[in-house]
Amino acid sequence: MSLTEILIETVSAWIRELGWLGVFGGVMVETAITLIPSPLVPMAAGFSLIPPNSSPVYVLYVATFTIGLVGSVAATLGSLAHYALGYYGGKPLVERFGKYLGISWEEIESFTGRIRSERKWLGLFFSRALPIIPLSPVSIGAGIIRMDPYRFSLFTLLGAFPRYFVLGIAGYLLGIAYEELVSVLDTAETAVAIIMVLGLVGYISVKRRTRKRDKEASRV
Repeated sequence: MSLTEILIETVSAWIRELGWLGVFGGVMVETAITLIPSPLVPMAAGFSLIPPNSSPVYVLYVATFTIGLVGSVAATLGSLAHYALGYYGGKPLVERFGKYLGISWEEIESFTGRIRSERKWLGLFFSRALPIIPLSPVSIGAGIIRMDPYRFSLFTLLGAFPRYFVLGIAGYLLGIAYEELVSVLDTAETAVAIIMVLGLVGYISVKRRTRKRDKEASRV
């Protein structure tokens, strides 16, 4: 059994045995260890904590409080750790190694300043709500560009709630087949993470070309 499979089995066991505490601990571990697919915890909770043929009221109750609320609180706390990593580690890394990539801290601040405030927070909300967008890179990026930590926490909490609520209900409706959807969503999440990295590389490349072109123009 691989390490990933062991982690998945362990988290699933926590949920079955501990209920909401298992959801909380599972989301915290999933947020910290990217090997665990992020849809696993809420979908496993929906499958394990909501008995088959439950009344709609009970399904909504568990999905709202045990999965949605607990999951979003845990995701917010876990995201703050990654935010702090980006906040305190991002600037020193950029200042030290940015010259090799052709980017400076001033350029990052300038780029951040051009993003309209409401668009920035709306983007953060939807990045939390959509299950195919990984939480960790977004949190680290938010720390690097120095988003307000209080508003970061608020929009993470608000965005994560529908994510965990919907995935919890999906786990209940799919039954044991939820594991197949977890695999699909995990693949999509990985693809999005790769696209985000490629987008960053592309941005750095464009900045380097622009800077080189400006220097050549100034010499003429």
